[in-house]
Amino acid sequence: MQRLVLASHGYLAEGMKNSAQIIVGKSAKIYTICAYVKEGITLESQINELFDSFPEDDEMIVVTDIFGGSVNNEFMQRLQNRRFWLVSGMNLPLVIQLAMAEDGGCISESIKEALETGREMICFCNPMVEVASKEQEEF
Repeated sequence: MQRLVLASHGYLAEGMKNSAQIIVGKSAKIYTICAYVKEGITLESQINELFDSFPEDDEMIVVTDIFGGSVNNEFMQRLQNRRFWLVSGMNLPLVIQLAMAEDGGCISESIKEALETGREMICFCNPMVEVASKEQEEF
């Protein structure tokens, strides 16, 4: 079974899950780790608990909020001990596309396509409006 794990500092992961499920449906297998929000609960223990709840042969894509942050670094260290795919730079288009990926498909290709979509959806909108306004004025 393919699983999508969202992990972040604070509640970003839970918010992403909520937003993604509004679009793709609640049936999407999305799990979250919200680090540093409950006193006495460590990131390490949250990851251990989640990983232990999945069978070893499950395919897991983990998406973290920021490359080089403590959440991402904790998962980076685990890449040597357990097979999973790790992506950083969480954004909603990326999460939606990964949530819709087919079980049994090529995960590496799904990730590459989702990353490209996520990148394409990041844009500075003001210049587009300015260009459109100028074109409208010239018309």
